[in-house]
Amino acid sequence: FFFGSFRMPCLIVCTNVTATKEQEIAFLKEASAMTAETVGKPEAYVTVRVQSGVSLLFGGSDAPAAQCDLFCIGKLDKDTNHSYSSKLAPLLQSHFGVPKDRHFINFHLMERHEVGWSGCTFATLQ
Repeated sequence: FFFGSFRMPCLIVCTNVTATKEQEIAFLKEASAMTAETVGKPEAYVTVRVQSGVSLLFGGSDAPAAQCDLFCIGKLDKDTNHSYSSKLAPLLQSHFGVPKDRHFINFHLMERHEVGWSGCTFATLQ
């Protein structure tokens, strides 16, 4: 198995909307598939975490909002980030009722030595 193209996408979503486990699972599945498609990596390598019902203000208001972070080794660039943002916004709206102007996404371009897996880092895998 060649790890040179492995890119560990990880999406973390925190929202002040309280969701049921079923709502969270539905979002996780859709977001996982969308993440894999958008960054061009197999879904088997994608992790998605949602934390609903958290204490969160956006612009001083407790109306539905979210804070999102996408971590990835490589592949994050101006075009990919724009595409990702345009695809995540409707998911947040449909699953949690978060309007597109009530969330931020932070994109984190990771280096191979900054990500551990299977007892080592990706910098040591060949």
